[in-house]
Amino acid sequence: MCGVLLSLALSVGLWLTRRWHSDNGNRKWLVDSLVAELGVNAARLRQTQKVVREAASRGIAVAQFFPFYTDLNIYESGLTSGHIKLLSPLQQGSIHGAYSNLRRFNTLLANAESFAVHNSTAPSFHSELKLRCDAVIRQAGEFEERIEETIRGLGGKVFQEPSNEGALDVIATDAHEGPKNAKFAILQLVNEGDVSGEIALRAKGAKTTRTYRLEPKSQYWATVPLAEGKFQAKVSSLNCKIYLRGYIKG
Repeated sequence: MCGVLLSLALSVGLWLTRRWHSDNGNRKWLVDSLVAELGVNAARLRQTQKVVREAASRGIAVAQFFPFYTDLNIYESGLTSGHIKLLSPLQQGSIHGAYSNLRRFNTLLANAESFAVHNSTAPSFHSELKLRCDAVIRQAGEFEERIEETIRGLGGKVFQEPSNEGALDVIATDAHEGPKNAKFAILQLVNEGDVSGEIALRAKGAKTTRTYRLEPKSQYWATVPLAEGKFQAKVSSLNCKIYLRGYIKG
């Protein structure tokens, strides 16, 4: 009888140990991935403010916001998997609040674009669009501050925009490599040419590809998953001068 109980206790202990290690691994992955995604979104909000404000200084109201929509992929994955419950209630509340703001910001952009498409002939079109652009700038600034607070609350550092040093020229299906255990890359996609083009990104060997279209002189922030620290990039034409700048994160 004692042997049976001892065997049962050892089995339960082994299961609990494995569960503890699994939860720890999932918690670390989720926190690191959320910090990265929030960092990309904060950078995108900064870029939104800069572009819309500079356009306004020239008397232009921005009507298309496709490069500035924020990403919610990691957050939604955490909800679906239930891993977000591994975090403390305080962290969960901060994360839910930050992503609620990001959803609101995406809705604000969508409403501004919809207004621009359907009301371009209205007498008050330009003044109304300007008010909407002013709202975009204001909300982007407020949400950026809250996102940065959330990043710090998760133990991360506020992501700083990379310098122009060490830019990577994207050629065909060139594979870019970082540490083997790195799970994602934070990239700034920049079209420095005079023609529009597309760049497709994926983890090395993966079937799923995400494609970004960049107009001349435009840029976009992206989070790219990695396989064994590697990702692949392919441009639609070698004539479009699309560059990658950024960091590979573990």
